[in-house]
Amino acid sequence: MTEDSLIDSESAARTGTVAARGSGEVHRLQWQRWAAAVGD
Repeated sequence: MTEDSLIDSESAARTGTVAARGSGEVHRLQWQRWAAAVGD
């Protein structure tokens, strides 16, 4: 095992922060299909 990290220090400093937020429209029919697919 080596001491080298695959994550650079700038990226590591951002750990735990929100990088982006999704937004959009969810249609009721699509929500129902998703719920059925996951067994909810």
